[in-house]
Amino acid sequence: MALESTVSDGALAGLTVAVATLDRPEALSRCLDALLSGAVRPAEIIVVDQSADDAARAVVTRHAPRGVQVRYYRQDRRGLSASRNAAIMLATQPILAVTDDDCVPDARWVATIVRTLSEAQAPDAVTGRVLPLGAEEPGSYAVSSRVAEQRVDHRGRALPWSVGTGANLAVVRKWLAGVGGYDERFGVGSAGAAGEDTDLLYRLLRAGAQIRYEPDAIVYHERQSYGRRLATRSSYGRGIGACCAAWLRRGDPQALVLFGRWLASRVRRMVGAAARRDTTAVYEELLVLSGTVAGVIYGATLSPTMMPQRRDGLARRLRRLVRPAWLGTLRRTRPLSDRWGSDRGTPLDRYYIERFLADHRTDIRGRVLEVKDEGYTARFGAAVETRDVLDVDSRNPRATVIADLAAADAIPSDGYDCVILTQVLQLIFDTRSAIAHAHRILKPGGVLLVTVPTLSRIVESGDYWRFTPMACRTLFAAAFGADRVEVRSYGNVLSAIAFLAGMAWEELSRRELDVQDDDHPLLVAVRAVKG
Repeated sequence: MALESTVSDGALAGLTVAVATLDRPEALSRCLDALLSGAVRPAEIIVVDQSADDAARAVVTRHAPRGVQVRYYRQDRRGLSASRNAAIMLATQPILAVTDDDCVPDARWVATIVRTLSEAQAPDAVTGRVLPLGAEEPGSYAVSSRVAEQRVDHRGRALPWSVGTGANLAVVRKWLAGVGGYDERFGVGSAGAAGEDTDLLYRLLRAGAQIRYEPDAIVYHERQSYGRRLATRSSYGRGIGACCAAWLRRGDPQALVLFGRWLASRVRRMVGAAARRDTTAVYEELLVLSGTVAGVIYGATLSPTMMPQRRDGLARRLRRLVRPAWLGTLRRTRPLSDRWGSDRGTPLDRYYIERFLADHRTDIRGRVLEVKDEGYTARFGAAVETRDVLDVDSRNPRATVIADLAAADAIPSDGYDCVILTQVLQLIFDTRSAIAHAHRILKPGGVLLVTVPTLSRIVESGDYWRFTPMACRTLFAAAFGADRVEVRSYGNVLSAIAFLAGMAWEELSRRELDVQDDDHPLLVAVRAVKG
């Protein structure tokens, strides 16, 4: 679908450029210089920083007064996909373009993207050429190049790795919301190592998007050492292998065809290199293939749904080994963890919260309000247009609405398509008032998604209530009407005991977690629709 306007040289385009950065302030500065000196400049640049120091922040500060809104965001979650998801949440323009901090966009890059997406028969996303930056020098090598000069429109079952690359990608932003953004299990900084762009392109194509490879959209990528090039060969293969295995687990048998075509192309390259007696190229292809095998093993372990990356680090594994959870022995007066199991893995109630939100992701659309941060909106939202964050604490930098939900008269009525309240109501004394305000601020037809604990350790202050399914039906029916409220329990006696004992979700099997016992739930979930 074409956008409604184009821009002339010297103007600002209705486009957000996202740049993820990690400990490369000089390269970031070079990238921003290129974006700010282009023939057409973006209306907004968002730099998402995971660096160890504040050097990137200083770079952004130096570039901010140059007529374009240059925004800095500190990202605590590790991984390239996490940074790009943060940019999706923060972006305000109808197009989101992505490049890397070690890339230099061409002077016409932004103008080409906007022109392409403004045509009468415009695509929904644009990729383009990635060329080596600067002259070739001894000891430097091109990495991740895209050099084809033929314009191609991709749809449906195109090979996603042939469509383009994440260093040169622009998408109409509502499509990103529709497919749920990047899968944080892939990409640099994750166990997937790479493949986040391939997976995103795959899901866009499967959702019906048309993606154009536009050779006039050019970015230049910094050359790397040979050691760095070899590292990318293995990670590149790992990413593709992981993606193919994950797609198959999502129920797409075409993933087997894609995987076969990938293997055939790499074997052909290796055979050709062997025929030329190019031992270096043969070695590189062997790295790609070995990485692919490792990626398939990783991808086969992933859930079919896009859950956030599990950060199951060495320290938490050691805690589980040193203090194992012997479920046959309950003779203990202190839990294994005083932090809901977060020091051992992932808090167990998150399993059910994320399952509930995944089941109702189509409700998370339009204008969405979430408490504390927008993480679940970004992870599970579909066609989200605006993300607001509610907090009673004005010191929260992510909060866009400062209010107590139980006394939220300042929030306009009929404003939101969806409100997400996960594990919040037990912290509000006047629960009835909070539910009434949630009903009021929803638009007609808007959806309230709520989870509440039936049991949990008590937080230090402000923890008032625990809920039963019957209590939830009564409370929400009073505000929404009984016929507009759905209540469901999650968990069983085993998961409830494990949660109270401070175990992590990784310490139970999915077979154990998925048993539902309405007499012994761990939490209750509510979906309520405003009439």
